[in-house]
Amino acid sequence: MPAMPFDPHAPSREDVLARNRRAVALWLILVAAMVWVMVALGGATRLTGSGLSIMEWAPIRGILPPLSEAEWQRLYDLYRTIPQYELVNQGFGLAGFKGIFWLEWTHRFWGRMIGLVFAGGLAWFWARGRIPAGLGGRLVLLLALGGLQGAVGWFMVASGFEADRTAVSPWRLVIHLTLALVLYAVLVWTALGLLHSEREAPWGCLLYTSDAADD
Repeated sequence: MPAMPFDPHAPSREDVLARNRRAVALWLILVAAMVWVMVALGGATRLTGSGLSIMEWAPIRGILPPLSEAEWQRLYDLYRTIPQYELVNQGFGLAGFKGIFWLEWTHRFWGRMIGLVFAGGLAWFWARGRIPAGLGGRLVLLLALGGLQGAVGWFMVASGFEADRTAVSPWRLVIHLTLALVLYAVLVWTALGLLHSEREAPWGCLLYTSDAADD
């Protein structure tokens, strides 16, 4: 039965808005934590030289790892055509290739999961009208930046396939890392702005309230 206007237990509009802000903030914190794990995975990938082990840009098909020995061999044969194999890892065999492949595959898979959690959460909150006023545009921008980050990641990896290269371009790596840190910072900043009032944390609310004032 719908609550009557005089129902003392009916949540006020302020309570509903506060719950919406809290829910969106917790979702953004989850995504930010996933981005932080992604940065750590990227660092491990870089340090182990695993980043060049997957030579295909397959956003959909690449979700699944190789499921047969023939597919493993195909990917290994591709890897053997690049300078990193010839100059660094020549002769380390299919077993060695699998070792570096799994770390890079995990890195890319985790990136896909971030995209799924963010896009799915955005669609869910938007469909239920729970996005706080002034925040929708920024969330869409974050979604676009996340997609751009994936493209920049491939742009970085592709540089490692060039002649005489055994690693990715340092400046492309810097762009990729910087964009990840920007995404992380904006996610955290936005979440803090939603969790605290201006009186409690004016610095955390500045970005959020400035958007709302424009509506």
